[in-house]
Amino acid sequence: MKFKAVLFSFSVLLSSLAFSQTYNYEDEDTTKTKFFIGVNLGGHFVNNKTAVFYSGSPSITQFGVESFLFGNQPQVRQVFIDYFGTTEYNIEEYPFEPRYQSAFELGLNLGFQITDGIAFFLDLNSISLRYEQFLTVGIDVPQNQNSLEPVRFEKLPLFGRESRFNFNLGTQLSYYNENGTNAYLSLFGNLNGVQLEENYFEVNSQRYDILHPVDGNFNQKPSGLGYGGGAGLGLKFEVTEDILADIYYNLYYNQINLAENLKPYGFHNSVGIRVLWH
Repeated sequence: MKFKAVLFSFSVLLSSLAFSQTYNYEDEDTTKTKFFIGVNLGGHFVNNKTAVFYSGSPSITQFGVESFLFGNQPQVRQVFIDYFGTTEYNIEEYPFEPRYQSAFELGLNLGFQITDGIAFFLDLNSISLRYEQFLTVGIDVPQNQNSLEPVRFEKLPLFGRESRFNFNLGTQLSYYNENGTNAYLSLFGNLNGVQLEENYFEVNSQRYDILHPVDGNFNQKPSGLGYGGGAGLGLKFEVTEDILADIYYNLYYNQINLAENLKPYGFHNSVGIRVLWH
């Protein structure tokens, strides 16, 4: 799958180059050829296939929730026994559908307008993802044994934070360009980076960090590079003589490489606005 994604990225760039080579430049006003630079502001909606990494489950890490609640550190476990009021407690359910929250996208856009119909561009976007879910603990309370509900359930909050960047390189092909309005289709290759920033759960407002050592190193955070590509739609219009607004939508298909055994491919979406100077 990685080979296919890389091949797709290069094919997008090659097709863009081929298009520019065969385009009839004599039909264009060459005085319009120029560089542009701007900022990207928008929302990013990611695939949730890697969100399970923050669930605290023993299937993900041996230093997760159970290592605190049932571990071999008597002082740590006593904190939970005192809080729950019994030694008889168990994890009933980890997050049923792990998912990220929608994220804000901030970045830089650089480009070169070859003709009225063709532009090459580079995007550098930063995204900070947040994860907020709950796990459920079942607590057997001795004084409730004769009641109809002998088990009390309590939800413990789980948190995670992850940083990502997207590096997009591609072309914009106009299908309408009149009266200062430019509607275009974009095709691009994608290189992305991802890193876990923090993962923890709380009991009685006390934070307990879930650890994800890399090759036995607790000081190194899981991270990796992924590849892919995408396509998008955009609409540029003039705000002033030197400033353009660019409303865009991008659809990604790429690999997210968060851990050695967690490198899924999937679709991601972003929508936003660029403010461009040229």
